[in-house]
Amino acid sequence: MRRVTLKNLFARKFRLVLTSLSVVLGVAFMAGTFVLTDTLGNVFDQLFVDVNRGVDVAVRSPAAFDEQGPTGDTTREPIPASLLPTVRNVPGVRAASGSVQGYALVVALDDAGNPKEAIQSQAPSLGVTWSADRELNGAFGGDGLPEVGSRPRGPDQVALDEVTARDAGVTKQAVQRCGSSGPCGRARVQIVFLDHEPQIFDVVGIFKFGTVGNLAGATLAAFDPPTAQSVMNRTGQFDQIKVAAEDGVSQRQLRGRIADAVNVAGGPRYEVLTGEKLAADNSNDVKKNISFFSTFMLVFAFIALFVGAFIIYNTFSIVVAQRARELGLLRALGASGRQVMGSVALEAFVVGLISSVLGLALGIAVAIGLEGLMRAIGFELPSGNLIVANRTIIVSVLVGTAITLISAIGPARRAARVSPMTALRTDATLPSSGRRRFVFGALGTALGVALMVAGIAGSSGSIEAVGAGALLVFLGVAMLSPLLAPKAALFLGWLPARLRGMSGVLARENALRSPRRTASTAAALMIGLALVSVVAIFGASVKQTLGDVLETDLKAEFLLTTDNFSPISPEAAQAVRTELPGSKVTEFRFGQFELAGDTKALLGVDRNLGKTLDVHPRPGALTRWRTEGGLLLFKDAFAELPARARARREVEIRFPNQPAGATTAVAIAGIFDKKDAVGNDYLLAMPDFEATYTDQADAFIGVKIPSGTTVAAARRAIDAALVPFPNVDAQDQAEFKASQESQIDQFLNLMYMLLLLAVVIALIGIVNTLALSVFERTRELGLLRAVGMTRRQLRQMIRYEAMIIAVFGSLLGLGLGTAFGVAMVTALESEGINLAFPVVQLLVFLALAAIAGLVAGIPPARRAARLDVLDAISHE
Repeated sequence: MRRVTLKNLFARKFRLVLTSLSVVLGVAFMAGTFVLTDTLGNVFDQLFVDVNRGVDVAVRSPAAFDEQGPTGDTTREPIPASLLPTVRNVPGVRAASGSVQGYALVVALDDAGNPKEAIQSQAPSLGVTWSADRELNGAFGGDGLPEVGSRPRGPDQVALDEVTARDAGVTKQAVQRCGSSGPCGRARVQIVFLDHEPQIFDVVGIFKFGTVGNLAGATLAAFDPPTAQSVMNRTGQFDQIKVAAEDGVSQRQLRGRIADAVNVAGGPRYEVLTGEKLAADNSNDVKKNISFFSTFMLVFAFIALFVGAFIIYNTFSIVVAQRARELGLLRALGASGRQVMGSVALEAFVVGLISSVLGLALGIAVAIGLEGLMRAIGFELPSGNLIVANRTIIVSVLVGTAITLISAIGPARRAARVSPMTALRTDATLPSSGRRRFVFGALGTALGVALMVAGIAGSSGSIEAVGAGALLVFLGVAMLSPLLAPKAALFLGWLPARLRGMSGVLARENALRSPRRTASTAAALMIGLALVSVVAIFGASVKQTLGDVLETDLKAEFLLTTDNFSPISPEAAQAVRTELPGSKVTEFRFGQFELAGDTKALLGVDRNLGKTLDVHPRPGALTRWRTEGGLLLFKDAFAELPARARARREVEIRFPNQPAGATTAVAIAGIFDKKDAVGNDYLLAMPDFEATYTDQADAFIGVKIPSGTTVAAARRAIDAALVPFPNVDAQDQAEFKASQESQIDQFLNLMYMLLLLAVVIALIGIVNTLALSVFERTRELGLLRAVGMTRRQLRQMIRYEAMIIAVFGSLLGLGLGTAFGVAMVTALESEGINLAFPVVQLLVFLALAAIAGLVAGIPPARRAARLDVLDAISHE
């Protein structure tokens, strides 16, 4: 049986290729994501080992909260600089140095020394400390020395990483001249800080980060310790202290001694960790920031494999049906049902194994492509040797093979039920699952809908429940779709039959002949179009919401924002107030806090909120908030508070500068009813925000111009104020709407590109089904040609059959996608998202699917047209 199975499989190489292609693409996407993730992980692990070489112990504040907040950051408070002498006096300490890190945006200068262009990407703009202790400066070149020039000394000197220096137009030759007491004209940059006015610095050094030129696209500006403390709001403070041990003292020994020295009874608690742990933490922080990319890609790999499973199932169903007489003959010759089932399963196993190995090999090329994609969106990744981990090999082979096997179980079981007497019949057919299929389909659909409703409507929501529910709905609808296929084929085949005569009529009849096959082939395309429809509806709803908010809630004529959502220096808002007297400038700052054990986000907002945005406050709320401070709470957030807090109009909050267990009672000044414009449940008065949070950075700024001032005059004043802040854009409402819609479109286009893989795999399924169908109908096609059908008519018949299948799958997908999209947007209604239907876009998708179906029908149509009439008629 094994020899018969393998010979049968490799005798039909075209079928083998088409069947395996869907699995190859899905596995390649998954393997490529794993390869890229492991490669970057290995690079960053080694990089931070090099960076922290020589650091044996580090002292820092503990994380403010046990979990990352909504912004994805781990918040730590600075430590007092007075702790440094204590650490230096610990026995076994050879050297100790304090360091700080903060926001420092490098700005290139033109020939006249004026700000020209901000050097930024999707990665952070960081200011760091260059210690006088070389052994603690492994971040700079791995050996504490600059690649060119010298380390910064003094309040007007800076060193830049080599990628940032290149982008800022600072050459190594200019830095060498500047460092040798020559003119620094072309080795100068402006740097924008958050709590310090912009300043021009001489670039005296260029360095690598560790052994590479850059840290994942982040710009790095290094200052000497006093300057770093001054410009990054850390006067009298450090973010951490790095320590080198004396010879013979281990990291663990020194860590214990320093922990005993700094964590005295009754005093603040500090986190003391070894250099090895520091390197691992630093690497994990960077990997965590880019982990969303791998998760994002794995989701689409799963979608591709899920679509591929439908194709494999359909292919084996057709193949087994075509081999009914052959299988019956094997039963008549003594083969058991288990052997027949094992034969089909072995064929599926071989297809899955070959596909998985090919997909794994192709995954290396996919990893290179994904790395290029990350670079294209602003992540300058360090290069390293590609890592193909054992996990990648095992998971890729297991998943690809398992999906193929599982997809072939149904056809294999039907093959096992073939009667030996079937071999004696010319119209041999396989037993069908019959009514059970529809019962299971209805149950699966109902359960899937229930899971989705529970996941969306639950108090905390569950993306896992929504995903599992969607999976069951897809499976359930696919099992029920044969009930719809006949009527759909009649309806969709009406136009081809009307316009193309006999070719269209036969195309419709062919689609009607096997509703189950038509439905199974269409189901793969249904999944892709459903997900595309969800994305389209969500994108249109977000755009609609944006337009509604700008039209009804925004009072400010200008909004100050940045391209990549980087922080804005509060100095920019102050500059606008100075340049445009009488304007109402409202600053918005993000912060994190802990409420009842949950980490949440808030906005610090100044008293001009009502002048720039309408949040629909309750009567008297804004007046009390302006005069008394405290919190403005969104109505839903207020309703979720305990009855005691609502009655006292006071909430217990833990801020980042408080130890675990401590809280601050913050007054609830009022309630607001609409958060569309601010997107946050908690608004803290700016004086309270500034008194509570160490770092101050605006997320965005609204500007209401003075009465009597024209918009054009106001723009000139704002542009003049923002000259030192080239990263900040002043946009009127129309410009802001256009820029936000452009960013939404970029995200949607990325989603469409990734979902295109699933659609392509579905179209491969149509090609595969029709190619097998042509083989099955060889004698019939020969008879049609014998009675006068031309090659052109035969090609048209096959192509229109493909189009009917594609449009049927697309209609199913658009229907499901619309239902999913409406459910998702409805669930987000409390977040201010308004439902919108992109009718034209959905119709375009339908038209493109019809065209794609016609194109998918070309290869099998050409193959059918090339059949020799006499050979086809005599085909068994």
